[in-house]
Amino acid sequence: MSARRSNLNDALAWAAARWTVDQAIAATATVIYVEDLRSMEAKGMGATMNTRLSQQVRGKIVDRIRHLAAEHGVAVVTVPARNTSKHCPHCLTPLRHCKAPDQPTVAGWKWAICPHQSCRWQGDRDHGAWRRIAARGLTHQARTVTDKTSGLRFPR
Repeated sequence: MSARRSNLNDALAWAAARWTVDQAIAATATVIYVEDLRSMEAKGMGATMNTRLSQQVRGKIVDRIRHLAAEHGVAVVTVPARNTSKHCPHCLTPLRHCKAPDQPTVAGWKWAICPHQSCRWQGDRDHGAWRRIAARGLTHQARTVTDKTSGLRFPR
């Protein structure tokens, strides 16, 4: 079962990376910003198993993205994940999270609403997060450094 799971994870990582790089190429992008998810935790299986599960596929996907993007001359820059879905992508006010209006019976806090009177942005938390990731990457694009040991690029 372990070999089968490993093969499925590899196939998933390559497919996700290929799709991501294809999207970047289609948009004529020169850089892909990815979240540094090393600080994120999976839950419910015990600390050691959660870490293994959450890091395994995420790490493979990012590694495959770096590999495929390099073949096409697209840079991959890692940005900090902290508070990307917590703050409004327009005004940076802390968001209020609630159930999605189109799925009121589904558990969770998938929707975000900005409480700031002049903004009132609302949308999917993930949508707001990717806008914050892109903004964070673009803000620090001129100050991106390459780690000499790993070859990874990070904003300063």
